[in-house]
Amino acid sequence: ARPAPGGVIPPYAALIFEVELIKVTAKN
Repeated sequence: ARPAPGGVIPPYAALIFEVELIKVTAKN
């Protein structure tokens, strides 16, 4: 999830980022 051109991160993008981060953490 990357910040939009305006510098604002959409809530869904932040959510996806958190989920992916949890997946990676769970693997290790």
